[in-house]
Amino acid sequence: MSKIIIENLLKMNIDRQKMIANGFKAQKYDDVLRGHSSYKLDDIIKISEKFRLTLDYLVYGKEKNSIIELTEVEQKMLLAFRKLSDEDKLIEIGRCEAILERNNLK
Repeated sequence: MSKIIIENLLKMNIDRQKMIANGFKAQKYDDVLRGHSSYKLDDIIKISEKFRLTLDYLVYGKEKNSIIELTEVEQKMLLAFRKLSDEDKLIEIGRCEAILERNNLK
């Protein structure tokens, strides 16, 4: 399961360097990646809190208990959006609003 957690972190652009920069040990990350170790529950909770990710996302790669089911395209869009800077997010929101307005969907 710990290897899955690393895969899901990578989907969110949280790599080894970001883990180290946020106080997680490089050796532990490397050991988990190689399958020589695994994250304990308290480690997983710390990762979840530090990066503001739900435990469902870390373990399953999606929000398991979501009220709204997102399509695959919507999930990809949301994952990409989360990686943008705040400034770029505002730009993209503006573009989306302009498209909605052009198509009388606003």
